[in-house]
Amino acid sequence: MAHPQTAFAPQGATVSAFSALNIIWLLHAALEGPVAFIGLFLTRGLAFKDEINNTTAVIIKLYATLSLALSIVCILLYGLPDYLPGKRAAAILLLLYHGVASSVLLNAEPFIDFAFPALLAKHGVRVESVAGVAHGFLSLLTVSWWQASLSAVRAQNGTMAAGPAASAKGGKGKRK
Repeated sequence: MAHPQTAFAPQGATVSAFSALNIIWLLHAALEGPVAFIGLFLTRGLAFKDEINNTTAVIIKLYATLSLALSIVCILLYGLPDYLPGKRAAAILLLLYHGVASSVLLNAEPFIDFAFPALLAKHGVRVESVAGVAHGFLSLLTVSWWQASLSAVRAQNGTMAAGPAASAKGGKGKRK
């Protein structure tokens, strides 16, 4: 069976419609999916330093639902060509989400009741900083995917311009 990305590949195209950085879609799902699942179904068991009241639990569940939905969308987008506008719009969403999440987590006071071993803790490694770095890394990968896939977008726009619309324009005669 062929790789899922080849199902939509344009025939005879010289530029690949897929980038090796397409793995960002699966990395997002791997990073966010488990956290979303825990937030949605095991909200009261989260190891926060402060107690979770009902309002906080509802907000966590709403965030987890959005995050789980985005993870599912990312799994579905993995198999689609890079030049599709919807996939590129989702990449903008991921870029903004991971960029903001990285900034928020790296600047947050400790709020998770978990500590790494003393060797890591003395260097300032906390759960919040590890999560912030992971989000920053995914943000950087998203920008890299965007830049790497621009050639596929240009190639697709070129083949579309040379398609039926271009021949219809060329078929019209000049007015005298």
